[in-house]
Amino acid sequence: MAPAHAQISNEGRQIAPLTNENGVSYERKCLKRTVSLDSLQGWDLLYSLGESRVFFDWDERFLYLAVAAPAGQEVRFDLDASGDGWFKGAENFSVRVIPTAQGMQPFVRRFDTLQNKEQPVWAELEFPAGALEGRVLKTEKETHTLVALPIALLGSGRKPGTEFGLRVLVGNVALAEPTPDQPLLRLQLAEESEAIAGPLSVRLNIRNREYVVGGLVRGSLELANSGPKPLFLKQIFFPDGTVISNPKDPILILNPGERVKRDFRMVVPEGPEPASLVLRGGAEREEGAGTVAALLSIDRLEPFSFVLDPDAKPVLAAAPQGSARQRLVVATITGRREGKMMGLVQLTLPTGWSMEGDAKRAFSLSYPNERRSVSFKVVVPAGVPAGSYPVESLCEIGGKTFRAKVSLTVQ
Repeated sequence: MAPAHAQISNEGRQIAPLTNENGVSYERKCLKRTVSLDSLQGWDLLYSLGESRVFFDWDERFLYLAVAAPAGQEVRFDLDASGDGWFKGAENFSVRVIPTAQGMQPFVRRFDTLQNKEQPVWAELEFPAGALEGRVLKTEKETHTLVALPIALLGSGRKPGTEFGLRVLVGNVALAEPTPDQPLLRLQLAEESEAIAGPLSVRLNIRNREYVVGGLVRGSLELANSGPKPLFLKQIFFPDGTVISNPKDPILILNPGERVKRDFRMVVPEGPEPASLVLRGGAEREEGAGTVAALLSIDRLEPFSFVLDPDAKPVLAAAPQGSARQRLVVATITGRREGKMMGLVQLTLPTGWSMEGDAKRAFSLSYPNERRSVSFKVVVPAGVPAGSYPVESLCEIGGKTFRAKVSLTVQ
């Protein structure tokens, strides 16, 4: 059975049935948004069907899929990741989530028609340990099944504008074998979405998409009236929390064909981790006509990045003292914050190994996106057995600690 209706809302989405009477799906924009698997708070509701609700979000790392359904129901997600059609190509996935005493057990299969077009097959897909994340959360009345599918393992990768197909099945139907004639919703990944309700349209505009915590976002909120009559607005709200509600402000009256724009500024807030954040701005109309809000996604970045790169050539432990038993390990720190900052980087070596100079080195960053490299010349003692040896580094800057680990090969 196909879902009947999308969530009723004017927040940056199409207001229409997800499928028509013939089961043909339409395109729906899905906004980029990082969510937590600890609850459904903040997730985007894709549609409701009977007692079940389906949610979907995405970011650079994961496709986030979730279902709220009556307790004890099994769930299956069918995904045409390349958008070329269900049972076509190799990027067709069926993810069945089986409740267990420990929480959940995902069973992921991939349908491949490329390796053998005459005999396409389903094959179980093995994810690396920790790559596939999921939770099963229980309330008094229902069970919440939440899954984060790693984008990198789903084929060509996801980016704004990418189209894909999605079908979610709950209960006994989730146990059935996927068939070619079952319709999938056609969805599109997006970073922004203009909201339109009748003659009123709302849009958010910004220049950049990437910011660090504490960074300043500069943008504008644009309102337009395409109708033949004036539009009277009760209030206008901006992503920075500013609200215009003074009836004497001329922006609250939009004349026919008029388009107005107001700038806003906001500081990127702290968060538990780098994430895709959603900004919201729009207007509330008079006379109970409802709220119209545009949505726009930005990426919150780590204020620093830390990378450790070794000389890839093997160390020759049997060689005499000299270059054959020395290798360069370079720690590179990139800062994205304004202002000068001091930091400390140190290297930890296997027992018996040494380096030229101090194991701890101070450095400074003076401007955004500056890169600073610190080089360590590692000396390997003679006679070390052949093998791979870990070299670890720690960087402290701006109240944060970053760690990196590489291996040096000894022959």
